[in-house]
Amino acid sequence: MTRRRTLVFAAAMIGTAAVIAIPAAPAHANAPCKAGYECIHWYYSNAQYTTLVGSTYLFCNGTSSTIGEVTGYVRVENDECG
Repeated sequence: MTRRRTLVFAAAMIGTAAVIAIPAAPAHANAPCKAGYECIHWYYSNAQYTTLVGSTYLFCNGTSSTIGEVTGYVRVENDECG
């Protein structure tokens, strides 16, 4: 009985370690702009937001343009449509 508990515990620990070792992928979806606004999403290489690596412009007419790399580290600017 003790050996079985040890094996179950070891298997649970290995499974837990495997789950912890796999980082979650950052979300890449752009948040929609509010009506009457255009948005610029600035993408950075890390959580410290030190290196800009790309951007997406969401224009007032509903179109968009992406330049560079899209990451999960994003800051958003909004500007009213003129």
